[in-house]
Amino acid sequence: MSDESVEFSVLCRMFEAVARSKPGLKRKHLNTFLEHVYTSHNYFSAMRLILPQLDKERAHYGLKEAVLAKLLAEALGLSKDAEDAKKLQDWRRGGKRGAGSNAGNFPLVAAEVLYRRQKTTSGGLKIKDVNSYLDRLAAAEDSKEKIAKLAELINKTNVQEMRWIIMIILKGEPAMTKLLEFHSSKSIWQNPKHSGFSFIVCALDVSTGCHN
Repeated sequence: MSDESVEFSVLCRMFEAVARSKPGLKRKHLNTFLEHVYTSHNYFSAMRLILPQLDKERAHYGLKEAVLAKLLAEALGLSKDAEDAKKLQDWRRGGKRGAGSNAGNFPLVAAEVLYRRQKTTSGGLKIKDVNSYLDRLAAAEDSKEKIAKLAELINKTNVQEMRWIIMIILKGEPAMTKLLEFHSSKSIWQNPKHSGFSFIVCALDVSTGCHN
C-alpha cells in the first residue's frame, strides 16, 4: 500500500497509539505502520506528515496559533464575537472565559470547537490527498485563499483527523517528534554528510538499512 491507497485516518491512528504508548512501545507502532501498512516502502509522502518540522519540500504556512485561530473561526463561519471564536483566540487562557481545561494546547482547543461542527466518520482522504491540500494551503497567497483551503479540509475530515492536521501545520507535536528519539541510530539525523528530506526517509527505512 502507498500514499495513494493508505487513508490518512490510518496514520492518525498510529499517531494516537504513539501518543498513548509507553516509551518502549512508541517505535514499535511506527515500525508496524512502515512495515505492514505502508508496504510500498516509498515513505517520502508519509514522512512529510509524520515529521513535518523536517520537511523542506513544502513552503512555510505562515500560520502560528493566533493567525490559525482567526482563520479557523472564519473557515467555520463564526463571527468575531462568537463564544467559540473567542475560545480559539484565547486558547492560552483557562477558565470559563478562556479555553477551559485544554488551555495552552491549541490543537485540543481547536478540536473542542470542531467537535460540535464536524462529522464523526472519516472523510476517506488518502495520505496523498492530505499532502496535496497542505501544499495548496502553504502556497495560498492571502488569508481568503487560506480560509478556503482550511474550509475544504474541515469538510473532508473528522475531528480527530483535523486535530492532527493542525498539529502538522504547527510543525510541533511530541507524539511525532519523539519518534526521532527511538531510532537506534538517531545520531545520523545530525550527520552533515546527509541533507534533504530524502535522507529522513532513508534513515527510517527499516528494510534497506541505508544508514551509511
